[in-house]
Amino acid sequence: MERLYNEKVRVHPTRTMYGGDHIDTTIVTLGFNKKAQRNILLVNPESCNSRNIPAIFRGKNWAVLNAAPMVDKGFEPGFELASEHVGMNILVLRPDLVLIDDG
Repeated sequence: MERLYNEKVRVHPTRTMYGGDHIDTTIVTLGFNKKAQRNILLVNPESCNSRNIPAIFRGKNWAVLNAAPMVDKGFEPGFELASEHVGMNILVLRPDLVLIDDG
């Protein structure tokens, strides 16, 4: 359920979708796709489904894509709590250019 914060910002809780510290390993907005005429949302299929994605992303203006299986590259010492879904950490530089990990 959406909530207002300070009467200016809409907040969409993700309690049933995600319980950790890095939401970007669960859900990532990629921007507007001209060909599809929709905004694109990339989701971790292990955490997200049609019932728990925030309502703001369920409308006809959004296309939801499941992320491909991630490659487990192991962990650096001290970062054992990370998951292979860190591969969803991407940077959208512009609508036609996205920076991703090579794995």
